[in-house]
Order: sequence, then structure tokens, then C-alpha cells
Amino acid sequence: MQFGSDSKKVARLPPSLKKETYNMGSNINERFPAEVIKMILSHLNSIEVARLSRVCKLWNDIAQSNQSLWRDASYLRTDDAFTFRFRLSEVVERIKILRARSGGTLDHLNIQINTIASFKTQMKLLSQLPAMKLQSLRLLLKDGREWAFRDDDSDFDDSDSDDFDDSDSDSDSDDDDYHYNMTAREKFKSLQKAVRAALSGCTNLKSLALEDYGKLLSILDLSRSESEFYPPSEWELQSFTANGFCCEEFFGEGSLSRCLNKARVVKIQNSSPMREREAIRLIEAAKDTMEECQITVRKEQESPNNITKQIILPKLVKFHLHLCGCHFSEGKSSIQAFDKISFKWPKLKEIVLEGRASLKVYERLVPTSIDSLRFRRVRGFRLEQIIEFLKKRAKLRKLAVEHLEEDTETLLQQILINLWQIPIEDLEIIGAHGLHATNIKDFVTQRKENIYSAPLERLYLTLRSKSSSEKPMDAKTLQWLDKNIPNFKCDLILERTYR
Repeated sequence: MQFGSDSKKVARLPPSLKKETYNMGSNINERFPAEVIKMILSHLNSIEVARLSRVCKLWNDIAQSNQSLWRDASYLRTDDAFTFRFRLSEVVERIKILRARSGGTLDHLNIQINTIASFKTQMKLLSQLPAMKLQSLRLLLKDGREWAFRDDDSDFDDSDSDDFDDSDSDSDSDDDDYHYNMTAREKFKSLQKAVRAALSGCTNLKSLALEDYGKLLSILDLSRSESEFYPPSEWELQSFTANGFCCEEFFGEGSLSRCLNKARVVKIQNSSPMREREAIRLIEAAKDTMEECQITVRKEQESPNNITKQIILPKLVKFHLHLCGCHFSEGKSSIQAFDKISFKWPKLKEIVLEGRASLKVYERLVPTSIDSLRFRRVRGFRLEQIIEFLKKRAKLRKLAVEHLEEDTETLLQQILINLWQIPIEDLEIIGAHGLHATNIKDFVTQRKENIYSAPLERLYLTLRSKSSSEKPMDAKTLQWLDKNIPNFKCDLILERTYR
């Protein structure tokens, strides 16, 4: 039988199979009761439910009669920090429709606040967040233009200001006059307070993500009383993520630890670093519930007093510590608080260390029973010191080293000679240099032939290069590594990117 546009014969299903297929499609609602269809729809966000409600009348009836299916507005997001997936007017209109179908409440919502869209509309949208009874909120804040902090407000676009209905037209007119006379700086200050008020009113929140690009919520001339954030007593945040967001300035000293005292996941990344004292206060507040923690820390100006000597975290599995702006020289580290604390975390499996500190600090942080360890841009140590440090981690199975100062060939030799008894089966080397094909092949072969060493199950390399046209390795070496290592991958990183 021939297929294609030039064939004279057309493939046809046998009558019996065609009939069976037709019957299966026509009886799908009989095969799946309404409860099962509702369960399927409950795993989708609202826009996907809207699409599937067009399948047939039964599916539409199920979707329209179940308010809980219309409470996921997580699709109202931006693709990245610099593009808009939905205009503000579209977001407002979609939220209106969803709230009408869901009984006024939403479980999950993603919104963006920026200096390009209507100030008045954004203020009203923020004021309505508490009434939505949100459980999960992702708030993306973006300073869209360089003129944002100028006193001239003529560039603000208020074309979307009519997207909200307001029964009190007189007060609305007064607000218009007030907003029109506000400077850009005053509007920013009002936005900051509106975001705080919205978060304070969202008493059902379980997950909160704040992403600030352009420091839109950097505190501007706020007094100490204004800069304090008091979370509602009903708050039980289980997940908190801050990206590019200055938590200390927005929440105020000590407030963040009150917000996250029951959190399971805390990720403070690419943010203005926290002081050691505040970071330790946060860890200690959530010590009984925290399972994953990522935090950026800066040194204290003065030596902190009244620091707890030991912190026990019984549920912590993953810990990422980034020491920002710290230095280490002549055997002394600028880290002061973390240098005085010993941690006990019986379930810890993975730890990431980034930045400069003394080996004494790392010895306190990394237990000897650690399973996965990643060094990310750790400077100030000789390779011999790192190897001696790793010797004491007898159960280490996954090792990742990023941008090591010494050449990679020396690192592999040291692993063969001094770490042969460590069961490292997963190895990552980011920014590898000084590595030849024969070196890597000898390393893999010797680890495989040594009966006392664990053979590599996974190897990931990124090699430094001066041009994108340069190949990481020759084809024969890549083929050999792919054959002898179950999971192997090699990428290229440009020198200018590394620098």
C-alpha cells in the first residue's frame, strides 16, 4: 500500500476498526463519569479549563458548575523579566471573569507591577488582592524606564484606568486629580505601601514569590515605623522566594523571621544580601519546619553578641549559602556570626557553598556525612586545602566544582591520588580549563579499574573557550566518554562570559 500525495491508493481503516474507534469516541462520557472528568480538569489552570470546556456540552456543564476549577490564574504571567505576556487591561479583564466564575476567590495568581502601565489601575488591583483569598501569589515588580524616578509624571500611561468599575464617581474623580498631581517618586512610595497593605490582607497565603527587577520596591525615605512590616497572625507561609528583592529593606529588621517561622522552603537569591545576624535569626525562626534554604549573606560591621551557639534543623535537606562581599586573608575571615555557630542537620543531603570564608567556617557548616557538595566560585583556597577538606567527607557521592582557579587536570589527579576511597559517582566541573583528552580518558579508566573506587555514573563538563566555533573536544573522545560513562555531557562556555 502506498502513502503520500502522489499515491493513487488511499489508506483506509478497516470497517470493524473504524466502527470501534467511532464508538470509543462517541461513548467517552459514558466511559468517564463526571467525577473523573472533574478530577482531570482540577489539575489544569483556568485557561486550560476554558479550552476543554468547549469539548462538549457535558464538559462545559461540569466546568461552569464547579467554582473551584476557575481559581488558578497562574497563567497570567510574563515569560521573563523583560517581556509582557498580557497587557494590564487584559489581566484585569481576565481576573474579573475568573472571579465571577469562582465565587470571587482565587487560589493562585501571577501579576506584574511596573512603571509603564496605569498607576491608578495597579493601585486598585493591589487593593483587591485581600478579597481574593489567595493561597499562592507571584508578584513581579519591574521598573520599566530610566525616567521612573524623575519628578515629571507626564510619561505615565493611564489609558487603562477605566478597567475597574467604581460606583462612587465623585470619589473616583477626586482620586484622579490626586493621582495626576503626584510625582513619580510619590507614586513609587504609594506602590510600596500598597504592596505591603495587600500582603498584610492576604491572610490565606501559603506561597509567596517576589521578584523585583530595577529595585522598584527599594525603600525611599521611609521612617523606621513605616519600614516595618507586620504580618497577619493568620499567616502560615510554607514557601517564600525572593529574586532581586531586598528583603531587609522591604520587611524591616526582624519582620521576615516572623513571616517565615513556619516555612518549609526559603529561597532568597540574586537579592541584596542580608546581614549575618538577620540571616541567622531567619534560620533559627524556621528551624523546626525548614526543608530547603537558599540565602545570601553579607558581613556584619560589628561583632554580633548573643548569638546562639548551636542550631538544630531536623528537617533540612538542601542548604545554599552565598557569602557576598566577604573576604578571607592571612587565616582570618570577615565572617563573624556564622563562625561562632555549629549546625546540626541530620537529614541534610545537599549543600552549596559560594563566596569566601575560612575553612573553619566550612568545617562547621558541612557535615562529614554529606551526600552532595557544590563549590561555586569559592576563592582564597589552594587545591590541596580543598582536597584535605573533602577527605573527611567519606560518604560524598556527588561533587560539583565551579570556576576553580587551578587547572582541571591537577584536580583530576588529586581526586585519583587522594580521594580514591570517596564514592564520588557524580562529578560536575564548570569552567574547566587545562584539560586534554588523554587526561580525562585516563581519569575515567582508572576510576573504573580501581576496585576500591566508585566508577563514574555521571560526568558533566563545561570547557572554557575563546570562540563559539571551537569544539569542546574531538569527536572520538566525546564518543569514547559517551560509551564509558552512562550519563555524560560536555558544553562550551566563552571566556568573556566567564569573566
